[in-house]
Amino acid sequence: MMFSASLRQQQTYALPTMATSFIIGSLAIMQGMYAKHFGLSLTTLATVVFIANLFDVITDPLIGYYSDRYHARSGTRKPFVMLGGLLFIISSYFLYAPVDIGALETINERQSAPLKISPVYFLTWYLAFYFSWTLFEIPHLAWGGELATTSQAKTKIYGMRAFAAWVGILLFYLVPFLPIFESKEFTPQTLYWAVLGIGFFMLPLLYICMKVTPNSIGTQHAIPDTQKKSVDLIPLFKEMATNKPLRLFLTSMVLFNISVSGMWLTLFFIFADTYLQLGERFAEVSLIGLCVGIPMMGVWCWLANYWEKSFALSLGLLLSTVGIFGTGLLTPGETSYLPITLVSILCFGMGGPAFNCLAPAILADIVDYGTLKYSQSRSATYFSLYSLVSKIATAMGSALGLSIAGFYGFDPTAMTQSSMSIFGMQFAIAWLPAAIMLMAILFVSQHPITNYRHNIICRRLKFRNASTKRPGYTR
Repeated sequence: MMFSASLRQQQTYALPTMATSFIIGSLAIMQGMYAKHFGLSLTTLATVVFIANLFDVITDPLIGYYSDRYHARSGTRKPFVMLGGLLFIISSYFLYAPVDIGALETINERQSAPLKISPVYFLTWYLAFYFSWTLFEIPHLAWGGELATTSQAKTKIYGMRAFAAWVGILLFYLVPFLPIFESKEFTPQTLYWAVLGIGFFMLPLLYICMKVTPNSIGTQHAIPDTQKKSVDLIPLFKEMATNKPLRLFLTSMVLFNISVSGMWLTLFFIFADTYLQLGERFAEVSLIGLCVGIPMMGVWCWLANYWEKSFALSLGLLLSTVGIFGTGLLTPGETSYLPITLVSILCFGMGGPAFNCLAPAILADIVDYGTLKYSQSRSATYFSLYSLVSKIATAMGSALGLSIAGFYGFDPTAMTQSSMSIFGMQFAIAWLPAAIMLMAILFVSQHPITNYRHNIICRRLKFRNASTKRPGYTR
């Protein structure tokens, strides 16, 4: 019996995430560019980002639900992944390159009057960007859980996916080192050529993924006919109220994304570039953390199978918390170069990969639990909720962090900052996020589905699937 896709199939499945992560991983830098070079204030930026992410309240559940329905009827999720990837290329270009290259060449790093980009333009393409990414991401995440039949094998597949994602981010941070740029600092020109180049790479990666990766591996769970015919979403809401593992997981993801993806990541580039004056070294520091993080993927996957995924993830989040807290201790000057390198290694190089590898694998186990308990296979729907709460929480954290920094008077375009504005930035990027992360760890540690319990779930699903094929079987 085959328990998992082959190594080659796992690699082709993961390939497109290399391109999407190349762009998604630079989202905070893009927001910093709009603040520094395109005339959007931090409070305006926070408002636009928050409004755009509220749009996901509608799109995420619908994409997940209809991806499940289409999969139940056709056995594949590939059309959703392909269409989302193509739209992602288009929306990324307009969001990351709001002006042509001729206008970019006129931008001075410290100009007093930055180019003005309308908030409406930013909001429009931010909406399109997140919609296309959702259309790709949710079915692709759900697809990964269907390429294996055991918890350990799913962890390996999502580890491969996380590996490809981190390689994509690594490639992005290598862009400033290309000889076509005058400095190693991230600039609007850097983003322009980066998004232009990745658009060409996305197409062949998508094609290889569609061509080689199978729709599923092994015996799939029986899908009742009612799911194929009904469009009633009420049962889903009932599941949310009674599925304890899912509630615990989503709560921890809300707290994590408010802290890390929202507050810390949104402000880190602005903090390092404007306050620490490390614009030239930002890419170099990030590369060190990424180079440490890529081999850590295997370590976290091994720890998850040796101990438990929830314990390994808690340990990874704890390391990230230490890194976040340490960010607030950094000060400008040459002496801050070593500490900020250590923070980058600690936060993203060691703790970060644990989240990328293990959070989807934990949710895949919860999908199997939900299938057994509710007799409904809602893989993409569960992953859409994961995506939805993550993006809403990220938007909340981003808006909160930017608003706090803006309220205390932190100005990304200023050469010097007041003591009050520095305190506001430190509170928004370090003290508050670290406290929120500790709460996230508490919820992660309560996850009830161990490897042993998941094996029991799989055996019961297998027995039920075999029973549905017996002559005369009725529900």
